[in-house]
Amino acid sequence: MVPELGKVRIALPVSLSALTGYLASGIPWGMSTWYVLGGVFLLAMGASALNQAQEHHYDQKMERTRRRPIPSGRISPAGASLIAGVLILAGSLLLGMGCGRLSMLLGLMTIFWYNVLYTYLKRVTAFAVVPGSMVGALPPLIGWTASGSPVDDAALSLAAFFFIAQIPHFWLIVLSIGKQYEEAGYPSLSAILSPAQIGRLTLIWIAATASVGLFLPLTGALDSPWLSALLAAGAVWMCWGFLRMAGRSLDQVKPKEGFIRLNLFVLAVMLLIWIDAALT
Repeated sequence: MVPELGKVRIALPVSLSALTGYLASGIPWGMSTWYVLGGVFLLAMGASALNQAQEHHYDQKMERTRRRPIPSGRISPAGASLIAGVLILAGSLLLGMGCGRLSMLLGLMTIFWYNVLYTYLKRVTAFAVVPGSMVGALPPLIGWTASGSPVDDAALSLAAFFFIAQIPHFWLIVLSIGKQYEEAGYPSLSAILSPAQIGRLTLIWIAATASVGLFLPLTGALDSPWLSALLAAGAVWMCWGFLRMAGRSLDQVKPKEGFIRLNLFVLAVMLLIWIDAALT
């Protein structure tokens, strides 16, 4: 029940992005690393559980979400909210005790941004994902500040990378299930743009994700020339895959294939930063 409410499959990569920020700061693995991983993991689970309590009426209307714990009747909204509160409190305490006040405040800011601002905005505009993607930028900054390092260009470039990468991720979801969003009552890009136009928009943001990724070596977030070359190769591989799909037809951009390429590139960036940190 709790793993479903907390969306462990989402909470895990969020916590790994915080780890990436921690290691990119140049601080070796230590006890505070575990506080970062555990605190952000619990906060991410709490935010997801709270979001399900907030939006269970919408979840009931979508094939993708109607089997979640609240719509399926396995738990009440109040019960889910209680679990969310416990998870958020536990995550905040871990960050506060192990990483410092700034990291804890950034964690709480992430909750506010996701569960208040973004949750409201996506009910009124199909473009809520753009400001909402700040949620992806904050975990790396939580990790960076947990190390005690001042926020500099490297930290901001890393945050910008995760911010930008969130946007094509969502457009790919729209390509896949945009009609379900419409049926649930959400404003959806699929209602105002054709699949080809959404594909073109996705392609632009994929190129932006690759471009921002290439700034990481320039700001010092990635130091090794060899690892930087691998990052550049990964960016080319990702963009080439999307260009190949677009070359066939923008109407035939395959969301699943796009997800795989985008997620593998993001994972590769994190791995390269981890390796770089281990070598320095």
